[in-house]
Amino acid sequence: MDCDAFGQYFDDYAPGHRASRAQDCAARVDRMKWIANILGGRVGSEGGFALAASAICFGHGVLTPAIGWGDKDLTNEHSPWWLGGYWPPEAPQVFFMAAPLKAHYRIESYDPRFRLPLYEVVFHDCVVATHHWSSASLKFKGLEDVTALMEQLYNVPPLYHFTRDEFARHRQGILAHYRFFSPLHRRLAYQPLAGFRWLTPDRLVQVTVFGDGTKLIGNFGTTSWRGEGVEVAAGTILALTGSSVTTYRPVY
Repeated sequence: MDCDAFGQYFDDYAPGHRASRAQDCAARVDRMKWIANILGGRVGSEGGFALAASAICFGHGVLTPAIGWGDKDLTNEHSPWWLGGYWPPEAPQVFFMAAPLKAHYRIESYDPRFRLPLYEVVFHDCVVATHHWSSASLKFKGLEDVTALMEQLYNVPPLYHFTRDEFARHRQGILAHYRFFSPLHRRLAYQPLAGFRWLTPDRLVQVTVFGDGTKLIGNFGTTSWRGEGVEVAAGTILALTGSSVTTYRPVY
């Protein structure tokens, strides 16, 4: 339902159906719930505003937002930062073309030192959060690995655009991600994210703890780290589930 859970609600001054922002929000939530309750559908939306969370199963644009709206460099085909156009129809560049990303966008949305999983702390056990469609897992050059580690650490699913050819190109990386993520998500999807900590002063080693005690330790740094009774190699995430220990390193 595109923007219904994005969080932008409006006063309506039109004669005959005046409404406040609160009433606008309530109406949108009601129609999303109608789809679920009457038609039996699974409802998702762009964003995952708190007041709409009760009506949606997933929100895209929560993990990473739409990047560069209003930035002419990202929409100019002669710019080095161009995100791509909506052509060819079978694989539009805006979805399939890997693009570099300006430094300030990298810091804002992808630098693990400055991220906190606040949405996940509140909603992990009831709303599946993922990337905006324009910021998919493999969209930005040089950020594929850090994105994959972030997805695993927060236990949120990746978002891919692919054709048969594109899947064949990234098959190894997608399957490696799936083999680690899927068993964990089946276990943790309805568990709250109960804890988050930085384990090193540079904030590049981080841990999340879920309601059942499962612990995920992600090392975004360039050197191995030892602590919490384990060793985590650089660029790797480790899952501690009871007596089981599994590891993942992105191979995109």
